[in-house]
Amino acid sequence: MPSGAIKRALLESVCVLILLTFAFLRPYKEAGDVKEDEESYEWINKSDVALLVTVTLIAILSSPIDGSLSASTRLALIAFIYVLAYIPLIVLAMVAVRSVRKWLDAKRLRKELREPELSVTDMSDITEEAATDYNQRT
Repeated sequence: MPSGAIKRALLESVCVLILLTFAFLRPYKEAGDVKEDEESYEWINKSDVALLVTVTLIAILSSPIDGSLSASTRLALIAFIYVLAYIPLIVLAMVAVRSVRKWLDAKRLRKELREPELSVTDMSDITEEAATDYNQRT
């Protein structure tokens, strides 16, 4: 296994490389790439990039913590890394909210499709004779 500094540089390089790959290649279908009946997965690209940026920043900013930093700088970096650690939870919450909204919309649409609309003004199936007979009785 490589020594500590080389291992750390390798980790940081791989994080940046994966981040750049997802940020520029965008492997999931976007709005311009989908057909009319397909769903766009642009939100997955954005959430992946947000997660990868967070992991990359944590990996890069964790390197100087072990070095010779002043105590206040070290504490500030540690606090910032702790804050960054919550970003994946925020992304997860956003994905969960999006998924629940989509599920509720689909449920509402299914309910609307099951209930036929009744129209009072739709009298296309009534013949003239039935209409006059009805009017005479009332």
